Amino acid sequence: MTGKRTVPRAPRRVVRPRTSDAPKLRRSRSSEAAKGSAPSTFSAVCHCGRVRIHVPRAPRTVTSCNCSICRRYGALWAYYATGSVQIQAPRGGLSSYSWRRRIRAYFRCKTCGSVTHYKYRKKWGSGTVAINATNFEPHVLQAARIRKLDGASTWTWKYLA
Repeated sequence: MTGKRTVPRAPRRVVRPRTSDAPKLRRSRSSEAAKGSAPSTFSAVCHCGRVRIHVPRAPRTVTSCNCSICRRYGALWAYYATGSVQIQAPRGGLSSYSWRRRIRAYFRCKTCGSVTHYKYRKKWGSGTVAINATNFEPHVLQAARIRKLDGASTWTWKYLA
């Protein structure tokens, strides 16, 4: 064979110089949401970031309760099926609290103390996890309806405007 032999070339990699002052840009879920593309999961994160709870959708309704523990926690509760929630925490990174009849176990981050979620301890509520929705980024809660529950006396609820 006479002629020129061609060898396939590797694609050229474009390297752009970076100044030391310029921050490295990363695409986060919040920036994706701001651009209009919906993230595949939503994350509720404690203050220090060690506990992360991933759910498949933004909460549609959150519950504000005035019972003795919820008013102290200042939580807005979003309810999800147990199978749809993924909780990431370091081993031994969560502590739990229950009182009286021990119907619910409330969990908090051992490092920063943020209340992250609660689970029912009895059979009748075992399919539900309540996530403290105040741990979501604020834009995640913009479309959620707020349900006010009178857990202190009547156990009745109503939606706020």
